[in-house]
Amino acid sequence: MTFSEIFNHYLDIYDISLSALSEVSGISMSALRRYHLGERVPGPESSEIIRLAQGIAEIAAKAAHSTEAVSSQNSSSTSSASVINDKKILEEFIHASRGMTLDYDEFLRHLNVLMDKLDISNNELARFMGFDPSHISRILSGKRRLNHVTEFVNLFSNYIAKKCNSLSQRSTLIQIIGRPESDFESESKCFQSIFQWIITGQITEKEDSIYGFLNALNDFDLNEYTRAIHFDSLKVPTVPFQLPTSRIYSSLPEMMNAELDFLKAAVLSKSMKDVTMYSDMPMEEMSKDPEFPKKWMLGMAMLLKKGIHLNIIHNIDRPFQEMMLGLTSYIPMYMTGLISPYYLRDRQNDTFLHFLRVSGTVALSGEAIAGHQGDGRYYLSKKAEDIRYYQKRADQLLAKARPLMKIYRKDQQRNLDEFLEKERRKEGNRRFILSGLPLASIPGSVLQSICRKNNVNSELMTVISHHLESSRQAMDDMQKGGSVTMELTKLSEEEFRAYPPSLNLADLFIEQKIYYDYEDYLKHYETTFKMAENHDRLVLKENKSALFRNIQIMIKEGRFVLVSKADSPTIHFVITHPKMLKAFENLIV
Repeated sequence: MTFSEIFNHYLDIYDISLSALSEVSGISMSALRRYHLGERVPGPESSEIIRLAQGIAEIAAKAAHSTEAVSSQNSSSTSSASVINDKKILEEFIHASRGMTLDYDEFLRHLNVLMDKLDISNNELARFMGFDPSHISRILSGKRRLNHVTEFVNLFSNYIAKKCNSLSQRSTLIQIIGRPESDFESESKCFQSIFQWIITGQITEKEDSIYGFLNALNDFDLNEYTRAIHFDSLKVPTVPFQLPTSRIYSSLPEMMNAELDFLKAAVLSKSMKDVTMYSDMPMEEMSKDPEFPKKWMLGMAMLLKKGIHLNIIHNIDRPFQEMMLGLTSYIPMYMTGLISPYYLRDRQNDTFLHFLRVSGTVALSGEAIAGHQGDGRYYLSKKAEDIRYYQKRADQLLAKARPLMKIYRKDQQRNLDEFLEKERRKEGNRRFILSGLPLASIPGSVLQSICRKNNVNSELMTVISHHLESSRQAMDDMQKGGSVTMELTKLSEEEFRAYPPSLNLADLFIEQKIYYDYEDYLKHYETTFKMAENHDRLVLKENKSALFRNIQIMIKEGRFVLVSKADSPTIHFVITHPKMLKAFENLIV
Protein backbone atom coordinates (compact mmCIF):
# COMPACT_ATOMS: atom_id res chain seq x y z
CA MET A 1 0.00 0.00 0.00
CA THR A 2 1.10 3.55 -0.64
CA PHE A 3 1.56 6.00 2.19
CA SER A 4 -1.63 7.90 1.31
CA GLU A 5 -3.64 4.63 1.26
CA ILE A 6 -2.40 3.67 4.73
CA PHE A 7 -2.93 7.21 6.01
CA ASN A 8 -6.49 7.40 4.65
CA HIS A 9 -7.25 3.91 5.99
CA TYR A 10 -6.53 5.06 9.54
CA LEU A 11 -8.57 8.23 9.02
CA ASP A 12 -11.54 6.14 7.85
CA ILE A 13 -11.53 3.39 10.50
CA TYR A 14 -11.20 5.85 13.37
CA ASP A 15 -13.36 8.57 11.73
CA ILE A 16 -10.61 11.21 12.08
CA SER A 17 -10.97 14.58 10.37
CA LEU A 18 -7.95 16.42 9.00
CA SER A 19 -8.76 19.44 11.17
CA ALA A 20 -8.77 17.31 14.35
CA LEU A 21 -5.50 15.65 13.36
CA SER A 22 -3.94 19.03 12.58
CA GLU A 23 -4.87 20.34 16.03
CA VAL A 24 -3.43 17.32 17.85
CA SER A 25 -0.30 16.78 15.74
CA GLY A 26 0.60 20.41 15.07
CA ILE A 27 0.94 19.67 11.33
CA SER A 28 -0.64 22.24 9.01
CA MET A 29 -3.88 21.51 7.15
CA SER A 30 -2.19 22.11 3.79
CA ALA A 31 0.42 19.41 4.54
CA LEU A 32 -2.23 16.94 5.74
CA ARG A 33 -4.29 17.51 2.61
CA ARG A 34 -1.24 16.66 0.50
CA TYR A 35 -0.67 13.44 2.47
CA HIS A 36 -4.37 12.64 2.04
CA LEU A 37 -4.27 13.22 -1.74
CA GLY A 38 -0.97 11.40 -2.18
CA GLU A 39 0.77 14.55 -3.39
CA ARG A 40 3.43 14.37 -0.69
CA VAL A 41 5.00 11.75 1.60
CA PRO A 42 6.73 12.65 4.88
CA GLY A 43 10.32 11.50 5.25
CA PRO A 44 10.88 8.21 7.10
CA GLU A 45 13.16 9.99 9.60
CA SER A 46 11.12 13.19 9.86
CA SER A 47 9.37 14.55 12.95
CA GLU A 48 6.15 14.84 10.90
CA ILE A 49 5.81 11.09 10.46
CA ILE A 50 6.19 10.56 14.22
CA ARG A 51 3.65 13.29 15.03
CA LEU A 52 1.21 11.80 12.51
CA ALA A 53 1.38 8.37 14.15
CA GLN A 54 1.09 9.78 17.66
CA GLY A 55 -1.78 12.08 16.67
CA ILE A 56 -3.80 9.29 15.07
CA ALA A 57 -3.20 7.01 18.06
CA GLU A 58 -4.24 9.73 20.52
CA ILE A 59 -7.51 10.58 18.72
CA ALA A 60 -8.33 6.90 18.19
CA ALA A 61 -7.68 6.12 21.87
CA LYS A 62 -10.00 8.91 23.01
CA ALA A 63 -12.72 7.67 20.67
CA ALA A 64 -12.27 4.12 21.93
CA HIS A 65 -12.52 5.16 25.60
CA SER A 66 -15.66 7.13 24.80
CA THR A 67 -17.18 4.07 23.10
CA GLU A 68 -16.25 1.83 26.03
CA ALA A 69 -17.90 4.22 28.49
CA VAL A 70 -21.17 3.95 26.57
CA SER A 71 -21.02 0.17 26.23
CA SER A 72 -19.42 -0.67 29.59
CA GLN A 73 -22.37 -2.83 30.58
CA ASN A 74 -21.56 -5.23 27.77
CA SER A 75 -19.02 -7.50 29.49
CA SER A 76 -18.09 -9.25 26.27
CA SER A 77 -16.84 -6.03 24.61
CA THR A 78 -13.10 -5.93 23.88
CA SER A 79 -11.04 -2.81 24.63
CA SER A 80 -10.12 -1.32 21.28
CA ALA A 81 -7.72 1.01 23.07
CA SER A 82 -5.35 -1.89 23.61
CA VAL A 83 -4.79 -2.32 19.87
CA ILE A 84 -4.28 1.39 19.15
CA ASN A 85 -0.52 1.55 19.13
CA ASP A 86 1.35 4.54 17.75
CA LYS A 87 4.49 2.39 17.26
CA LYS A 88 2.57 0.01 15.01
CA ILE A 89 1.19 2.91 13.00
CA LEU A 90 4.62 4.49 12.81
CA GLU A 91 6.19 1.27 11.48
CA GLU A 92 3.61 1.11 8.70
CA PHE A 93 4.12 4.76 7.84
CA ILE A 94 7.92 4.45 7.74
CA HIS A 95 7.75 1.29 5.62
CA ALA A 96 5.50 3.07 3.09
CA SER A 97 7.51 6.30 3.05
CA ARG A 98 10.81 4.48 2.37
CA GLY A 99 9.34 3.33 -0.91
CA MET A 100 8.60 6.88 -2.08
CA THR A 101 10.18 8.46 -5.14
CA LEU A 102 12.03 11.77 -5.02
CA ASP A 103 10.04 14.85 -6.03
CA TYR A 104 12.83 16.38 -8.07
CA ASP A 105 11.17 19.79 -8.49
CA GLU A 106 10.65 20.06 -4.73
CA PHE A 107 14.21 18.87 -4.16
CA LEU A 108 15.57 21.67 -6.39
CA ARG A 109 13.35 24.15 -4.63
CA HIS A 110 14.86 23.18 -1.27
CA LEU A 111 18.39 23.69 -2.60
CA ASN A 112 17.50 27.12 -3.95
CA VAL A 113 15.75 28.17 -0.74
CA LEU A 114 18.91 27.42 1.25
CA MET A 115 21.10 29.21 -1.29
CA ASP A 116 18.88 32.31 -1.23
CA LYS A 117 18.13 32.60 2.47
CA LEU A 118 21.68 31.86 3.60
CA ASP A 119 23.16 34.15 0.94
CA ILE A 120 25.40 31.49 -0.61
CA SER A 121 26.99 32.18 -3.97
CA ASN A 122 27.48 29.55 -6.67
CA ASN A 123 31.22 30.27 -6.61
CA GLU A 124 31.51 29.58 -2.85
CA LEU A 125 29.63 26.31 -3.13
CA ALA A 126 31.49 25.23 -6.27
CA ARG A 127 34.90 25.73 -4.62
CA PHE A 128 33.90 23.55 -1.65
CA MET A 129 32.31 20.80 -3.75
CA GLY A 130 34.96 20.78 -6.46
CA PHE A 131 32.46 21.69 -9.17
CA ASP A 132 32.55 24.31 -11.88
CA PRO A 133 30.30 27.30 -10.91
CA SER A 134 28.43 27.07 -14.22
CA HIS A 135 27.72 23.40 -13.48
CA ILE A 136 26.23 24.36 -10.09
CA SER A 137 24.14 27.02 -11.80
CA ARG A 138 22.73 24.52 -14.32
CA ILE A 139 21.87 22.06 -11.52
CA LEU A 140 20.07 24.68 -9.43
CA SER A 141 18.13 25.99 -12.42
CA GLY A 142 17.06 22.47 -13.41
CA LYS A 143 18.87 22.61 -16.76
CA ARG A 144 21.10 19.69 -15.73
CA ARG A 145 19.58 16.74 -13.89
CA LEU A 146 21.66 14.98 -11.26
CA ASN A 147 22.38 11.27 -11.62
CA HIS A 148 23.77 10.88 -8.09
CA VAL A 149 21.45 12.91 -5.89
CA THR A 150 22.57 11.46 -2.55
CA GLU A 151 26.23 12.18 -3.25
CA PHE A 152 25.44 15.78 -4.21
CA VAL A 153 23.19 16.36 -1.19
CA ASN A 154 25.86 14.91 1.09
CA LEU A 155 28.43 17.47 -0.10
CA PHE A 156 25.87 20.29 -0.15
CA SER A 157 24.66 19.57 3.41
CA ASN A 158 28.23 19.27 4.67
CA TYR A 159 29.04 22.72 3.26
CA ILE A 160 25.93 24.34 4.82
CA ALA A 161 26.62 22.72 8.21
CA LYS A 162 30.20 24.05 8.19
CA LYS A 163 29.26 27.52 6.92
CA CYS A 164 26.32 28.17 9.27
CA ASN A 165 28.21 28.55 12.52
CA SER A 166 26.86 31.91 13.70
CA LEU A 167 23.71 32.33 15.81
CA SER A 168 21.91 34.31 13.10
CA GLN A 169 22.66 31.69 10.44
CA ARG A 170 21.56 28.82 12.70
CA SER A 171 18.41 30.78 13.51
CA THR A 172 17.63 31.12 9.81
CA LEU A 173 18.20 27.38 9.31
CA ILE A 174 15.86 26.54 12.19
CA GLN A 175 13.15 28.76 10.67
CA ILE A 176 13.54 27.16 7.24
CA ILE A 177 13.73 23.53 8.29
CA GLY A 178 11.30 23.77 11.20
CA ARG A 179 13.11 21.46 13.60
CA PRO A 180 14.05 22.11 17.24
CA GLU A 181 17.18 24.04 18.14
CA SER A 182 18.72 20.92 19.68
CA ASP A 183 18.90 19.38 16.17
CA PHE A 184 21.47 22.03 15.21
CA GLU A 185 23.65 22.18 18.33
CA SER A 186 26.57 20.37 16.69
CA GLU A 187 27.92 20.27 13.15
CA SER A 188 27.04 16.58 12.75
CA LYS A 189 23.44 17.11 13.96
CA CYS A 190 23.16 20.15 11.74
CA PHE A 191 24.35 18.08 8.76
CA GLN A 192 21.77 15.33 9.42
CA SER A 193 18.91 17.83 9.76
CA ILE A 194 19.84 19.61 6.53
CA PHE A 195 20.33 16.35 4.60
CA GLN A 196 16.96 14.90 5.64
CA TRP A 197 15.10 18.14 4.97
CA ILE A 198 16.51 18.55 1.46
CA ILE A 199 15.40 15.05 0.49
CA THR A 200 12.11 14.67 2.35
CA GLY A 201 11.18 17.89 4.14
CA GLN A 202 8.70 20.57 3.31
CA ILE A 203 8.98 24.32 3.27
CA THR A 204 7.01 25.75 6.17
CA GLU A 205 4.22 28.23 5.51
CA LYS A 206 6.10 30.87 7.49
CA GLU A 207 9.24 30.39 5.40
CA ASP A 208 7.45 30.23 2.07
CA SER A 209 6.33 33.81 2.50
CA ILE A 210 6.21 34.61 -1.21
CA TYR A 211 2.81 32.86 -1.06
CA GLY A 212 1.76 35.18 1.76
CA PHE A 213 2.61 38.22 -0.36
CA LEU A 214 0.73 36.84 -3.38
CA ASN A 215 -2.28 35.74 -1.33
CA ALA A 216 -2.55 39.20 0.24
CA LEU A 217 -2.32 40.76 -3.22
CA ASN A 218 -4.87 38.33 -4.65
CA ASP A 219 -7.42 38.96 -1.87
CA PHE A 220 -6.89 42.69 -1.42
CA ASP A 221 -9.83 44.95 -2.33
CA LEU A 222 -9.01 48.65 -2.27
CA ASN A 223 -12.68 49.63 -1.96
CA GLU A 224 -13.18 47.41 1.09
CA TYR A 225 -9.95 48.68 2.61
CA THR A 226 -10.81 52.37 2.20
CA ARG A 227 -14.24 51.72 3.74
CA ALA A 228 -12.68 49.83 6.64
CA ILE A 229 -10.31 52.68 7.55
CA HIS A 230 -12.86 55.38 6.53
CA PHE A 231 -10.25 56.75 4.10
CA ASP A 232 -12.78 58.70 2.04
CA SER A 233 -14.03 60.49 5.14
CA LEU A 234 -10.56 61.19 6.54
CA LYS A 235 -9.99 64.88 7.08
CA VAL A 236 -6.43 66.12 7.01
CA PRO A 237 -6.28 68.21 10.21
CA THR A 238 -5.22 71.82 10.07
CA VAL A 239 -4.94 72.55 13.79
CA PRO A 240 -1.30 73.46 14.56
CA PHE A 241 0.69 70.64 16.13
CA GLN A 242 2.74 71.89 19.05
CA LEU A 243 6.21 70.41 18.66
CA PRO A 244 9.52 71.77 19.92
CA THR A 245 11.99 72.95 17.31
CA SER A 246 14.01 69.85 18.14
CA ARG A 247 13.71 66.92 20.49
CA ILE A 248 15.62 63.77 21.46
CA TYR A 249 13.78 60.49 22.08
CA SER A 250 15.28 57.48 23.87
CA SER A 251 13.87 54.04 24.83
CA LEU A 252 11.51 52.06 22.61
CA PRO A 253 8.25 53.71 23.78
CA GLU A 254 9.72 57.14 23.05
CA MET A 255 10.99 55.96 19.66
CA MET A 256 7.45 54.94 18.74
CA ASN A 257 6.24 58.39 19.79
CA ALA A 258 8.98 59.91 17.64
CA GLU A 259 7.66 58.16 14.53
CA LEU A 260 4.11 59.33 15.25
CA ASP A 261 5.31 62.88 15.96
CA PHE A 262 7.10 62.95 12.60
CA LEU A 263 3.95 61.83 10.78
CA LYS A 264 1.83 64.45 12.58
CA ALA A 265 4.30 67.20 11.73
CA ALA A 266 4.52 66.14 8.06
CA VAL A 267 0.73 65.91 7.68
CA LEU A 268 0.06 69.28 9.33
CA SER A 269 2.75 71.21 7.45
CA LYS A 270 1.99 73.12 4.26
CA SER A 271 4.78 71.33 2.41
CA MET A 272 3.86 68.91 -0.41
CA LYS A 273 7.49 67.83 -0.90
CA ASP A 274 8.15 64.10 -1.28
CA VAL A 275 8.77 62.22 1.96
CA THR A 276 11.74 59.84 2.01
CA MET A 277 11.85 56.97 4.49
CA TYR A 278 14.53 54.45 5.38
CA SER A 279 15.06 52.15 8.36
CA ASP A 280 17.04 49.04 9.15
CA MET A 281 15.80 49.04 12.75
CA PRO A 282 14.14 45.74 13.83
CA MET A 283 10.36 46.03 13.97
CA GLU A 284 9.58 43.09 16.28
CA GLU A 285 9.53 45.03 19.56
CA MET A 286 7.50 47.95 18.20
CA SER A 287 4.98 45.61 16.57
CA LYS A 288 4.24 44.03 19.98
CA ASP A 289 2.42 47.22 20.98
CA PRO A 290 -1.11 46.66 19.57
CA GLU A 291 -1.84 50.38 19.24
CA PHE A 292 1.35 51.55 17.53
CA PRO A 293 0.78 49.84 14.12
CA LYS A 294 -2.76 51.26 13.98
CA LYS A 295 -1.62 54.80 14.77
CA TRP A 296 1.32 54.52 12.38
CA MET A 297 -0.92 53.25 9.56
CA LEU A 298 -3.38 56.09 10.18
CA GLY A 299 -0.55 58.61 9.96
CA MET A 300 0.62 57.08 6.68
CA ALA A 301 -2.96 57.15 5.37
CA MET A 302 -3.13 60.84 6.25
CA LEU A 303 0.05 61.54 4.25
CA LEU A 304 -1.37 59.69 1.25
CA LYS A 305 -4.74 61.42 1.64
CA LYS A 306 -2.90 64.72 1.52
CA GLY A 307 -1.41 63.58 -1.81
CA ILE A 308 2.23 63.42 -0.71
CA HIS A 309 4.45 61.03 -2.64
CA LEU A 310 6.53 58.62 -0.53
CA ASN A 311 9.96 57.28 -1.44
CA ILE A 312 10.40 54.22 0.76
CA ILE A 313 13.80 52.53 0.83
CA HIS A 314 13.05 49.06 2.16
CA ASN A 315 15.69 47.22 4.14
CA ILE A 316 15.91 43.87 2.42
CA ASP A 317 19.10 42.85 4.22
CA ARG A 318 17.15 40.64 6.63
CA PRO A 319 15.74 37.08 6.51
CA PHE A 320 13.66 36.62 3.36
CA GLN A 321 10.43 35.80 5.17
CA GLU A 322 10.81 38.91 7.36
CA MET A 323 11.43 41.02 4.27
CA MET A 324 8.34 39.61 2.52
CA LEU A 325 6.15 40.07 5.60
CA GLY A 326 7.21 43.72 5.67
CA LEU A 327 6.43 44.19 1.98
CA THR A 328 3.06 42.48 2.43
CA SER A 329 2.10 45.05 5.06
CA TYR A 330 2.72 47.80 2.50
CA ILE A 331 0.30 46.38 -0.11
CA PRO A 332 -2.58 48.77 0.79
CA MET A 333 -0.26 51.74 0.34
CA TYR A 334 1.21 50.42 -2.92
CA MET A 335 -2.30 50.38 -4.35
CA THR A 336 -2.59 54.17 -4.08
CA GLY A 337 0.13 54.73 -6.67
CA LEU A 338 1.76 57.30 -4.36
CA ILE A 339 4.64 55.09 -3.21
CA SER A 340 7.92 54.37 -4.96
CA PRO A 341 9.66 51.38 -3.29
CA TYR A 342 13.46 51.09 -3.40
CA TYR A 343 16.20 48.95 -1.91
CA LEU A 344 19.96 49.23 -1.39
CA ARG A 345 21.97 46.68 -3.33
CA ASP A 346 25.01 46.76 -1.06
CA ARG A 347 24.85 44.54 2.02
CA GLN A 348 24.32 46.44 5.28
CA ASN A 349 26.51 45.75 8.33
CA ASP A 350 25.35 43.72 11.33
CA THR A 351 26.52 46.24 13.96
CA PHE A 352 25.00 49.68 13.39
CA LEU A 353 21.27 50.41 12.98
CA HIS A 354 19.98 53.49 11.17
CA PHE A 355 16.70 55.36 10.78
CA LEU A 356 15.81 58.34 8.57
CA ARG A 357 12.57 60.17 7.76
CA VAL A 358 12.60 63.50 5.89
CA SER A 359 9.79 65.76 4.68
CA GLY A 360 9.88 69.39 3.58
CA THR A 361 9.54 70.74 7.11
CA VAL A 362 10.62 68.05 9.55
CA ALA A 363 13.32 65.38 9.82
CA LEU A 364 13.72 62.36 12.09
CA SER A 365 17.01 60.50 12.41
CA GLY A 366 17.83 57.52 14.63
CA GLU A 367 20.72 55.26 15.51
CA ALA A 368 21.42 52.22 17.68
CA ILE A 369 23.73 49.24 18.06
CA ALA A 370 22.33 45.90 16.85
CA GLY A 371 20.90 43.98 19.78
CA HIS A 372 20.54 47.18 21.85
CA GLN A 373 17.85 49.09 19.99
CA GLY A 374 16.27 50.36 23.21
CA ASP A 375 19.53 52.09 24.17
CA GLY A 376 19.66 54.07 20.91
CA ARG A 377 18.06 57.42 20.31
CA TYR A 378 15.99 59.35 17.76
CA TYR A 379 16.44 63.03 16.95
CA LEU A 380 13.52 65.01 15.52
CA SER A 381 14.08 68.52 14.21
CA LYS A 382 12.26 71.34 12.44
CA LYS A 383 15.40 73.49 12.17
CA ALA A 384 16.11 74.63 8.62
CA GLU A 385 19.79 73.68 8.78
CA ASP A 386 18.94 70.19 10.08
CA ILE A 387 16.34 69.65 7.37
CA ARG A 388 18.84 70.70 4.69
CA TYR A 389 21.42 68.28 6.11
CA TYR A 390 19.07 65.30 6.40
CA GLN A 391 17.43 66.04 3.03
CA LYS A 392 20.87 65.89 1.45
CA ARG A 393 21.50 62.54 3.16
CA ALA A 394 18.12 61.26 1.92
CA ASP A 395 18.89 62.37 -1.65
CA GLN A 396 22.29 60.66 -1.51
CA LEU A 397 20.65 57.51 -0.17
CA LEU A 398 18.07 57.55 -2.97
CA ALA A 399 20.85 57.96 -5.53
CA LYS A 400 22.39 54.71 -4.28
CA ALA A 401 19.05 52.89 -4.17
CA ARG A 402 17.48 50.77 -6.88
CA PRO A 403 13.76 50.36 -7.63
CA LEU A 404 12.44 47.36 -5.72
CA MET A 405 9.51 47.18 -8.10
CA LYS A 406 7.81 49.32 -10.71
CA ILE A 407 4.11 49.83 -10.05
CA TYR A 408 1.76 50.56 -12.94
CA ARG A 409 -1.75 51.87 -12.37
CA LYS A 410 -4.26 52.94 -15.02
CA ASP A 411 -2.69 56.37 -15.45
CA GLN A 412 0.60 54.65 -16.38
CA GLN A 413 -0.86 52.30 -19.01
CA ARG A 414 1.24 53.81 -21.79
CA ASN A 415 4.44 53.19 -19.79
CA LEU A 416 3.41 49.58 -19.18
CA ASP A 417 2.61 49.08 -22.88
CA GLU A 418 6.02 50.44 -23.85
CA PHE A 419 7.78 48.18 -21.34
CA LEU A 420 5.94 45.05 -22.54
CA GLU A 421 6.49 45.97 -26.19
CA LYS A 422 10.26 46.16 -25.67
CA GLU A 423 10.51 43.05 -23.50
CA ARG A 424 8.53 40.74 -25.75
CA ARG A 425 11.13 41.18 -28.49
CA LYS A 426 14.09 40.36 -26.24
CA GLU A 427 15.50 36.87 -25.87
CA GLY A 428 14.66 34.82 -22.81
CA ASN A 429 12.47 32.00 -21.54
CA ARG A 430 9.13 32.92 -20.02
CA ARG A 431 6.79 31.19 -17.61
CA PHE A 432 3.16 32.20 -17.08
CA ILE A 433 1.15 31.14 -14.03
CA LEU A 434 -2.40 31.90 -15.11
CA SER A 435 -5.58 32.22 -13.08
CA GLY A 436 -7.61 32.22 -16.30
CA LEU A 437 -7.09 31.43 -19.97
CA PRO A 438 -4.72 33.40 -22.25
CA LEU A 439 -6.55 35.86 -24.47
CA ALA A 440 -4.19 35.05 -27.36
CA SER A 441 -5.78 31.61 -27.84
CA ILE A 442 -9.46 32.57 -27.90
CA PRO A 443 -11.25 32.05 -31.24
CA GLY A 444 -12.87 35.21 -32.62
CA SER A 445 -16.29 33.53 -32.68
CA VAL A 446 -16.02 32.58 -29.00
CA LEU A 447 -14.96 36.13 -28.09
CA GLN A 448 -17.98 37.54 -29.93
CA SER A 449 -20.26 35.03 -28.20
CA ILE A 450 -18.95 35.99 -24.75
CA CYS A 451 -19.22 39.71 -25.43
CA ARG A 452 -22.74 39.37 -26.82
CA LYS A 453 -23.92 37.40 -23.76
CA ASN A 454 -22.41 40.11 -21.50
CA ASN A 455 -23.98 42.97 -23.49
CA VAL A 456 -20.59 44.50 -24.31
CA ASN A 457 -20.98 47.68 -26.35
CA SER A 458 -19.39 48.01 -29.79
CA GLU A 459 -16.75 50.49 -28.65
CA LEU A 460 -15.40 48.16 -25.96
CA MET A 461 -15.71 45.20 -28.33
CA THR A 462 -13.43 47.00 -30.79
CA VAL A 463 -10.85 47.69 -28.08
CA ILE A 464 -10.85 44.03 -26.98
CA SER A 465 -10.57 42.78 -30.58
CA HIS A 466 -7.52 44.99 -31.20
CA HIS A 467 -5.99 43.71 -27.96
CA LEU A 468 -6.62 40.11 -29.10
CA GLU A 469 -4.59 40.70 -32.26
CA SER A 470 -1.84 42.37 -30.25
CA SER A 471 -1.78 39.42 -27.79
CA ARG A 472 -1.40 36.91 -30.62
CA GLN A 473 1.47 38.90 -32.10
CA ALA A 474 3.13 39.17 -28.66
CA MET A 475 2.88 35.38 -28.26
CA ASP A 476 4.64 34.86 -31.60
CA ASP A 477 7.33 37.43 -30.75
CA MET A 478 8.09 35.86 -27.36
CA GLN A 479 8.58 32.41 -28.91
CA LYS A 480 11.16 33.79 -31.34
CA GLY A 481 13.42 34.59 -28.40
CA GLY A 482 12.87 31.58 -26.15
CA SER A 483 10.43 29.03 -24.77
CA VAL A 484 7.05 29.97 -23.30
CA THR A 485 5.54 27.80 -20.56
CA MET A 486 1.95 28.38 -19.49
CA GLU A 487 0.51 26.84 -16.34
CA LEU A 488 -3.27 26.80 -16.14
CA THR A 489 -6.11 24.93 -14.49
CA LYS A 490 -9.15 23.32 -16.07
CA LEU A 491 -12.20 24.09 -13.96
CA SER A 492 -14.84 21.46 -13.39
CA GLU A 493 -18.42 22.57 -13.87
CA GLU A 494 -18.82 22.75 -10.09
CA GLU A 495 -15.70 24.90 -9.70
CA PHE A 496 -16.83 27.04 -12.62
CA ARG A 497 -20.15 27.81 -10.89
CA ALA A 498 -18.40 28.56 -7.59
CA TYR A 499 -15.80 30.88 -9.17
CA PRO A 500 -17.05 32.07 -12.58
CA PRO A 501 -14.01 33.09 -14.67
CA SER A 502 -13.94 36.19 -16.87
CA LEU A 503 -11.85 37.43 -19.79
CA ASN A 504 -8.33 38.45 -18.81
CA LEU A 505 -8.26 42.19 -19.59
CA ALA A 506 -5.80 43.37 -16.94
CA ASP A 507 -3.41 44.75 -19.59
CA LEU A 508 -6.21 47.08 -20.72
CA PHE A 509 -6.96 48.15 -17.11
CA ILE A 510 -10.58 47.16 -17.70
CA GLU A 511 -12.20 46.06 -14.44
CA GLN A 512 -15.59 45.31 -15.99
CA LYS A 513 -16.16 41.58 -15.59
CA ILE A 514 -16.96 39.85 -18.89
CA TYR A 515 -17.90 36.33 -17.84
CA TYR A 516 -17.75 33.04 -19.74
CA ASP A 517 -20.52 30.49 -19.79
CA TYR A 518 -19.26 26.94 -19.36
CA GLU A 519 -19.65 26.03 -23.04
CA ASP A 520 -17.55 29.00 -24.23
CA TYR A 521 -15.03 28.34 -21.47
CA LEU A 522 -14.48 24.75 -22.65
CA LYS A 523 -14.10 25.88 -26.26
CA HIS A 524 -11.45 28.43 -25.25
CA TYR A 525 -9.68 25.83 -23.12
CA GLU A 526 -9.54 23.35 -26.02
CA THR A 527 -8.21 25.94 -28.51
CA THR A 528 -5.50 26.90 -26.01
CA PHE A 529 -4.11 23.36 -26.17
CA LYS A 530 -4.47 23.33 -29.96
CA MET A 531 -2.42 26.53 -30.09
CA ALA A 532 0.36 24.75 -28.19
CA GLU A 533 0.29 21.86 -30.68
CA ASN A 534 1.03 24.32 -33.48
CA HIS A 535 3.93 26.06 -31.69
CA ASP A 536 7.11 24.11 -30.94
CA ARG A 537 8.31 26.53 -28.25
CA LEU A 538 4.99 26.79 -26.40
CA VAL A 539 4.48 24.34 -23.52
CA LEU A 540 1.23 24.04 -21.61
CA LYS A 541 1.14 22.54 -18.13
CA GLU A 542 -2.15 21.73 -16.43
CA ASN A 543 -2.12 22.32 -12.67
CA LYS A 544 -4.48 20.41 -10.41
CA SER A 545 -5.84 23.55 -8.81
CA ALA A 546 -5.67 27.29 -9.34
CA LEU A 547 -3.03 29.00 -7.21
CA PHE A 548 -4.83 32.37 -7.37
CA ARG A 549 -8.03 33.71 -8.90
CA ASN A 550 -7.33 37.41 -9.18
CA ILE A 551 -3.69 37.61 -10.25
CA GLN A 552 -1.53 36.30 -13.07
CA ILE A 553 2.23 35.95 -13.02
CA MET A 554 4.72 36.19 -15.87
CA ILE A 555 8.33 35.27 -15.04
CA LYS A 556 11.07 36.13 -17.51
CA GLU A 557 13.99 33.98 -16.51
CA GLY A 558 16.78 35.98 -14.88
CA ARG A 559 15.18 39.32 -15.79
CA PHE A 560 11.93 40.22 -14.02
CA VAL A 561 8.55 39.10 -12.71
CA LEU A 562 5.30 40.73 -13.77
CA VAL A 563 2.48 40.26 -11.25
CA SER A 564 -0.84 41.50 -12.65
CA LYS A 565 -3.89 42.00 -10.43
CA ALA A 566 -7.16 41.92 -12.37
CA ASP A 567 -9.33 44.18 -10.25
CA SER A 568 -9.91 46.14 -7.03
CA PRO A 569 -7.78 47.77 -8.41
CA THR A 570 -6.21 46.64 -11.68
CA ILE A 571 -2.50 47.08 -11.07
CA HIS A 572 0.79 45.61 -12.30
CA PHE A 573 4.03 45.06 -10.38
CA VAL A 574 7.30 44.56 -12.25
CA ILE A 575 9.80 43.05 -9.79
CA THR A 576 13.52 42.82 -10.52
CA HIS A 577 15.08 42.29 -7.08
CA PRO A 578 17.31 39.17 -7.34
CA LYS A 579 16.05 37.39 -4.19
CA MET A 580 12.40 37.96 -5.06
CA LEU A 581 13.01 37.00 -8.69
CA LYS A 582 14.61 33.71 -7.66
CA ALA A 583 11.78 33.01 -5.20
CA PHE A 584 9.27 33.43 -8.04
CA GLU A 585 11.34 31.26 -10.36
CA ASN A 586 11.19 28.51 -7.71
CA LEU A 587 7.45 28.96 -7.17
CA ILE A 588 5.64 25.64 -7.33
CA VAL A 589 1.88 25.49 -7.78
